[in-house]
Amino acid sequence: MTPPAAPTGLHVTVGCGVATVSWTANSETDLAGYFLSYDKGSGSPPYGGTDAEQGPSPIFVGSTTSYTLTGLDQARDYFFNLQAVDAADNLSFFGSEVQGTPTDAAAPSTPTNLAGQVVGSDEIQLTWDSVPEWDVGWYKVYWYREDTPLDVRVDSTSVTSLVLGGLVGDAIYHCSVSASDNCGNESQTSSEITITMVPCDQDTEFPDIPSTFAVTPGDEFVRLTWSSVPSGDVVGYQVYFQEEANPDGSTLLVGNVETYNVYGLENGTPYEFQVAALDGCGHVGGYTGLVEVTPQHCADNAAPPATPQNFSATDVGIGDRIDLAWTRSSEGDVIGYRIHRGTTAGYWDHSADVGDDIFFATTGLIAGTTYYFTVTAYDVCGNMSATASPVSATPTWGCVCAPTAEILTPAQHAVLEGTVPWMVQAGACSTSSMARVEFQIDGEVRYVDYSRPYEFGDFGGGWTTTVETEGPHRLVAVAVDANSCRTADTIDVYVDNSGVGISCIGVEQDAEAAVEGAYDNELVVPLVNFSSVDTYEVDRIVLHWDVEGAYPFTLQLDDLIAWSSDSWPGAVSGDTLWLSDPRAFPPEHAFEMRIGFWDYPPSPAPDLDLASGIYVATFLGGPIVECGPYSFTAGGCRPGVT
Repeated sequence: MTPPAAPTGLHVTVGCGVATVSWTANSETDLAGYFLSYDKGSGSPPYGGTDAEQGPSPIFVGSTTSYTLTGLDQARDYFFNLQAVDAADNLSFFGSEVQGTPTDAAAPSTPTNLAGQVVGSDEIQLTWDSVPEWDVGWYKVYWYREDTPLDVRVDSTSVTSLVLGGLVGDAIYHCSVSASDNCGNESQTSSEITITMVPCDQDTEFPDIPSTFAVTPGDEFVRLTWSSVPSGDVVGYQVYFQEEANPDGSTLLVGNVETYNVYGLENGTPYEFQVAALDGCGHVGGYTGLVEVTPQHCADNAAPPATPQNFSATDVGIGDRIDLAWTRSSEGDVIGYRIHRGTTAGYWDHSADVGDDIFFATTGLIAGTTYYFTVTAYDVCGNMSATASPVSATPTWGCVCAPTAEILTPAQHAVLEGTVPWMVQAGACSTSSMARVEFQIDGEVRYVDYSRPYEFGDFGGGWTTTVETEGPHRLVAVAVDANSCRTADTIDVYVDNSGVGISCIGVEQDAEAAVEGAYDNELVVPLVNFSSVDTYEVDRIVLHWDVEGAYPFTLQLDDLIAWSSDSWPGAVSGDTLWLSDPRAFPPEHAFEMRIGFWDYPPSPAPDLDLASGIYVATFLGGPIVECGPYSFTAGGCRPGVT
């Protein structure tokens, strides 16, 4: 009759429409498994989610401690929880709810250190550094020939190198690269590099001789190491070896590496080795001198290597990764290292061979969990060193996936009076959780809300604008998650409690425009600054109209030309007309806006019917950024003399 304990350690990792929930295993011996519940939009039981491809909530997931849901809505917050069930169908209480938004709007970092080299008579090899984001799926390489700049080619790859083929000799190529994540977000392209495609029949330079060549004996094999040749077109290396004083040797092509093991040798037999670089045109550079070495039985070598020193672990803030580093062992026969990790110091439940590297990024970790690490060195005979002093680190999301913030009310450029609601939608988009939303007015934090719904004022009482100064104000909502990562949304509003009128220019209420001009081709619109205290400065006007064939070519404000077209036929409906200079209008100032239209194709006397049109004008400037839109019609024609 006793139910299992509520599950603990719940954690969620989100991606594009994907959420992976993990947890700590229950200790009950009669445990049958877990029920995973989910819902979007609101937390707490009951969880009625239905949109995951794996089925509606709850989902029985067996005795696993990790489960992935797919097909989720990328635009909504999701809440996840877990219950344990035993063999007698006793169901536990829910664990601690976790939350995430299965989307990612942030583009990856821009790839760096793009480099290219000619590797054949018609090929160029490009390489670049990987970007740190965990969800990068591929890279896009953009390239074009200098004499055909509009013919930009795009190639994709999931690795950090690419060979471009079928190129033209002596041509100059321009290349850049970007990174794309699994949500389709693409980074900025890298700095462009330029490469001249030199044909092999014109390539007369041979690679340099490799330096610091060394040979280490093992049991029926030897290990070769050398320093890479700096020539830009080296594609690999060629190893030559022979039994001592026997000219019948062997040649091996070993790729573009700096270390290589030669197996199948006879212990006790002296051998001689040398290495040379190979370029993309097949040119073999100079060989190093012959180095003699004799493989030996490992039965005579039981001494373990020295323990690696200066071992460190660093959280890089991308959720599931810790970077490890240590100092290279001084023994010449050390050929590799093993990393060991666990969640308890001294208990290593995972081990990985990392080869000869002294830097290693261990991935697949759970953010918020503390891990312990150590490293051992091994030599050519398999002797393993003692473990280095353990170090610990806790992977976090850092601010790679920051929270989201959006001011729902009031609206951008709203004119406000009295007490108004100020509501914010905010959420943590990673394994972190929301901590608070800060409400700032003109750079000062005026209220903080710690729980949904995020609203200004106690119990959502709203923002009392009567205590603020009349005029423009900047409202900022800052979402802060548990990792102290911050995202802000900003709007500009105008407070008008005095009744003196908002600081905006616009069309007077119920006013009509008139049609004038020698050919009935000028629209005259009465305007006014509504405020009795503030000057309004306008710098651009957005115009819409529905008169077919009509195109404005001049605009006057207060009888002065403010805009004119320098091309035919002029502006089109919906264009923004930038004034030649910002124009300031004092309080309560009434004036006219005169717009001159022409038809297209042009006729000597424009064939226009401006009086039948409907017009919309929006004025942009300050102190309120946007005034309007104002809709008006033309009331008819005024008599004029030309």
